[in-house]
Amino acid sequence: MRKDIREYIRRIRLREFFYYEEEVNGDFSEMPSFRNRSKWCPERNGELAIEAYVEALEKAVLSHDFTVTHPRNLTRDEQRVLENLRGYDDIIIKQTDKGSAEVVMDKEAFF
Repeated sequence: MRKDIREYIRRIRLREFFYYEEEVNGDFSEMPSFRNRSKWCPERNGELAIEAYVEALEKAVLSHDFTVTHPRNLTRDEQRVLENLRGYDDIIIKQTDKGSAEVVMDKEAFF
């Protein structure tokens, strides 16, 4: 997560840093075709609006609690029954393509 945010911020700062660059013309025949990717990032103290955005983004994303769980759509009894059914070898339990339903099939009828 932090790595993705740092990479995103790096891309923003690079765009701002090279925004006014003129088109580059020249002979690049001597340059290697493949080289290691640069990790260089322009220093802070660039455009104030960009730095304010970066600070707000880091604060909002990094302060978010990602351990919050979502409520299940099955009751505990339904969840227990489903786990019990998964232990049987003579049935197949599949999720449907559309919707949020489960289908229980007899293996002999399926094959």
